[in-house]
Amino acid sequence: MKQNILSQNKMKAALFLLLTLAVMLWASPLQAMALSEEKEIHIYMDHKEVEFEVEPVIVNGTTFVQFRPLFEAMGMDIEWDPDTRTVTGTKERYTLKLQIDNQIASVNGKDYKLLVSPKIIKGSTMVPIRFVAESFGRSVYYKPGYGAAEIQINREMGTDIYEALYVAEGLQYTGESKDGKPHGKGTYTLKGELWYEGEFYKGDMEGKGKLYLTTALGEQVYEGEFENNLPNGTGIITQGNYRYEGDIRNGLRHGTGKVYYKDKLEYEGDMWENTLTGEGTIYQSDGTKYVGDVIMGAREGYARVYDQDGDLFYEGMYAGNHPAVSPLEQKWIAYYLYTEHNKTQKAEEAFEAFKEAAGDESLAYKIAGSAFLELDQTEQSIAYLNKGIALAPDDAELHALIALAYSRKGDDAKAEEHAKNAEKLGFEEMDELREAMEEIKNNP
Repeated sequence: MKQNILSQNKMKAALFLLLTLAVMLWASPLQAMALSEEKEIHIYMDHKEVEFEVEPVIVNGTTFVQFRPLFEAMGMDIEWDPDTRTVTGTKERYTLKLQIDNQIASVNGKDYKLLVSPKIIKGSTMVPIRFVAESFGRSVYYKPGYGAAEIQINREMGTDIYEALYVAEGLQYTGESKDGKPHGKGTYTLKGELWYEGEFYKGDMEGKGKLYLTTALGEQVYEGEFENNLPNGTGIITQGNYRYEGDIRNGLRHGTGKVYYKDKLEYEGDMWENTLTGEGTIYQSDGTKYVGDVIMGAREGYARVYDQDGDLFYEGMYAGNHPAVSPLEQKWIAYYLYTEHNKTQKAEEAFEAFKEAAGDESLAYKIAGSAFLELDQTEQSIAYLNKGIALAPDDAELHALIALAYSRKGDDAKAEEHAKNAEKLGFEEMDELREAMEEIKNNP
């Protein structure tokens, strides 16, 4: 596989330029998840699609949907008051009220300010989907797509809490109270089993406490801070061999935290609504360490990867959990980084792997020499190019490259010798080579 000298140099320059550009392009991985004006939006409740007569729309960054299909999918009874233009959703002891063109919503008697008020669109009452779903402890995930997008509404810890507080039978309180409401220290039991123990404030679980939940995956325990009946602040979630320590927002792992499995640290870094998203460190099963951008648990974006000894061996872009360069380029990057950080033995091993992957030893020396030339490491460039010439003395590109390297070193005699060899061997870009050598000579 041969490339002309100019395209090869540009390719190598571009490879390392990407490392710089990636910092800017991927500085905020959440940008990839930002809402956009998609033509279609599909809504899923617990992975089952919800059908709407009027298509969901985005207004000032807020997604609106018809209230009736959404409320019914959440198991709520519905009441519409045409005089006040108010929609009410109820589920046992839970009540949600939304009024057209009013930014104040009511959840169980408490007022909350909406970013955008409910609206009548195409003759239908449209409500903000995120607020409605989150008001009952559900998570809302937006998945962008080409021409269409998905919004996944999922059951979470907050859903289990709200169902126990407002739907389930058999919840009993024991403890301190004020004005007829739980206040101070106390416990909740659910059907005779301890469900919550800790602090209360004006009827809500608030302060420090410990919550015991039974889920489809087994018992889940949360210990930490509470606000407005939900885990909020910092805390620890354990479920079987899984443990999370860190920030919690409305029952979701959100902020920064650490994830352990069988007491072994697997991840530390940013969390976004129960997903590993942002900047973080993934401790991989082979002992290597990925430090960089993470989106929805996937290694995606700009990263540095360290070997089992903590030495850097990859720096660049990741896509779909894999380096966004070829295996050959990965081996070259490992060699370069080990060399840069004076890891001599590892550098030698990496270069041997690079040569093997190249399938042509002289080609490996050519690529290495060209790359070091682009990196202004002239002596290393000359050393590798000379090795390549020793193996392939009739390779015109090798002679052209080393002519440039000697020009940069200031050895005009050797530069001219190899330039003539390149010309004699049929190098097709002699005019460009001579021009480059002259430019180096005039601008040392």
